[in-house]
Amino acid sequence: MKKITFLRLEVENLVVKNRGLSLCGQNVWMLNPILKEQIEVEESVEDDFEMKISFFTKSRFCQTISCRKAGFWDVTSDKECIEPPKSGSIVLGKIAIAVSVQENDIKQGILLQRASKFIRKSETLNEEELKELPNEWRSLDGRGLVLFGKNCFVAQAKREIFLVMLGLAYYRALQQINDELARMLSENYTIEQLDELYKDASEFNACYYFHNPIEFSRYPTFKAWQDIREAYHLQEKNQEVTSQLVQVHQILSYRQQKKENQISETRNNRLAFLGILLSALGIIEVIDVLKNWFGF
Repeated sequence: MKKITFLRLEVENLVVKNRGLSLCGQNVWMLNPILKEQIEVEESVEDDFEMKISFFTKSRFCQTISCRKAGFWDVTSDKECIEPPKSGSIVLGKIAIAVSVQENDIKQGILLQRASKFIRKSETLNEEELKELPNEWRSLDGRGLVLFGKNCFVAQAKREIFLVMLGLAYYRALQQINDELARMLSENYTIEQLDELYKDASEFNACYYFHNPIEFSRYPTFKAWQDIREAYHLQEKNQEVTSQLVQVHQILSYRQQKKENQISETRNNRLAFLGILLSALGIIEVIDVLKNWFGF
């Protein structure tokens, strides 16, 4: 092990287009086929871990996230260099990653200390929080990911970073649905606007959100996704959106029924008025006949 690389995950405004889905020059086979068609990846040629990814590209809830190098800590020289985020950037999470790490490196504690300072701005991360796996040590929570590889595992590490970015994209998309539904219900809105948002949100929930988007045959990656899903509380967030959609559906049904009742009531009132008018005209005709009959 020579150094720790520090990375930031940030929101991007420009959508990646016409790039396809590949990592380290290889196609990504682990994802649900429907989801694979909705992801575009732009990899950096200058750094192993830098990349920009657009998720759910055909949805109005498309999310683009970048993984950018923030700095490093050199083990040999004990030199640390961390650049602050750009002004106005939205940082979603942080990553500390090292390769060719030995168990003794973990025991010494300096790796955890440096990683914890970058991600948590404290030294609270301890060895008990690291999950040891055949090829790595990993710790993940809502603040970021610590990844210490037991060998030079750039491709594997990049897949895990990709999954963290997918988890954040899911969370942001679900939060966007939450916010738009809440904002529309709290303001003046037309039934057509609410219906359009309901349709788009329901489509995203049905077509793009997968509880387990990873093929079960890729078991280590499947398990990594379970940790990510738990770290970002995606199941609870999705349940919140689903509940909100049910309420909106009830509002739409009520509004539609009310609209139909108003139309029906208007039609009935018009028919009643027409009946009264015709009756009045009928009485006038009878009076005219009687006048002519009796010679008034």
